Amino acid sequence: MLHFKDKLSLKYTSMTPINAVIITEEKETLQIINKFEKENFMILKIVCETNSIIEGINTIQLKKPDLVFLDISFKEDTFFNMLGELEFSIPKLVFISANKQDAVIAFKQNAIDFITRFN
Repeated sequence: MLHFKDKLSLKYTSMTPINAVIITEEKETLQIINKFEKENFMILKIVCETNSIIEGINTIQLKKPDLVFLDISFKEDTFFNMLGELEFSIPKLVFISANKQDAVIAFKQNAIDFITRFN
């Protein structure tokens, strides 16, 4: 018979972490998300970090992550156009920006969250 502690341990070792991609040019954003991953390694696994939209899309196509942390300029719709052309379900998007007006764009793109970055 397993004790409660043993059952709890089994439960958490069988969890599948959320695979995530980070697309950002901000070093601070990378540091914060990487720290969060280390503190929550059982639920989050960063499979790629990039500062390139093209590399980000290629990684999304290859690795098919569950989640994308996106901290890029919204001057162009390139990322969203490319994301819309994927041949599988689009991963969940978490937008990060210092510009609160970007929240409108984020939620129009079906973001699950918007994080305001303070400079």
